[in-house]
Amino acid sequence: MKTTPIVLALGSFALVACEPALVTFPGDGQGRGDLEVLGLDLPDAPGDVDAGGTISGPGAQIGLDGTVVRPDSSDLGPPALPLDEETGCAPVVSQSGWCATLKDTPGPGSGVTFVGLDDGAMCSPLEVPVGVSVVTANSLALQGTTMAWCDSVGVVHQVDLSTGVVTTTSSPSLDCAGLTSAGGGFALLPASASHNIAWYPRLSDMIGGGNGSTWPVRPTASRISADTAVVYAAEEETDLITRWTLDGGEVDSLLLDDFGVINGFDAAPGDRLVILDGQRDLAIYDRVTGALTDAMALDGQHAGLVCFPEP
Repeated sequence: MKTTPIVLALGSFALVACEPALVTFPGDGQGRGDLEVLGLDLPDAPGDVDAGGTISGPGAQIGLDGTVVRPDSSDLGPPALPLDEETGCAPVVSQSGWCATLKDTPGPGSGVTFVGLDDGAMCSPLEVPVGVSVVTANSLALQGTTMAWCDSVGVVHQVDLSTGVVTTTSSPSLDCAGLTSAGGGFALLPASASHNIAWYPRLSDMIGGGNGSTWPVRPTASRISADTAVVYAAEEETDLITRWTLDGGEVDSLLLDDFGVINGFDAAPGDRLVILDGQRDLAIYDRVTGALTDAMALDGQHAGLVCFPEP
């Protein structure tokens, strides 16, 4: 397993910096053809936005914080991943879709694993010495070179994929059930059902109680993921995925073919919804119909899932 990766920015498969999940900015609301095919009614943007990227007007009526400034998307850049020849990862992340997950290993560590969705090819290029088991990391965020996850006692783990450096921070008031990258920032699913989803432009804002926006959605869920237009939420054991547009409009839930445990999930290109199931293997569903279309066995105990390129 490599511990000193060579970093390569993914060109055509780069993580696209998308618009914030909780505040609508210029260029948003242009429509999504794939969602319109599903008959989903996309709501209009909640308020006007000035040139600096802050919201004004009717947005305040649904609880958006008008003082939060959108991060400059040009600073986010593509994900820089460890892809030297020895890891064998370049063929994995060049597939039509691929996912990153955490592999739990004995002792005080784990590893980052990439899985190709075309043929199930895997590579594990990076050791992650987090000091604790990662089997409960049911939701992952990957923004730029930073992979992050959190837990219900307010511990946030960050891994720099370009260096392998791990940063662990304790913030007991955080109340975190799950974390996902969304809209150029990070969306936090609270562990308490009485709290709204929150969005932060940076992890430092989330940990330090800085600038953030509340989103007027309180899903009954313990897992969260997002693509460029939709946020997904689910319980640990379920066959139902609830969905909202990034500006807070609830859309039809997705009923899956099978009821089971979800140890991580995310949307992938080609109308796919990828689930890390109860056996910690991959189950791939049609994101339109909910039908099971493929399954891939993984080697080892994995937790959490985040997939690219974002649909």
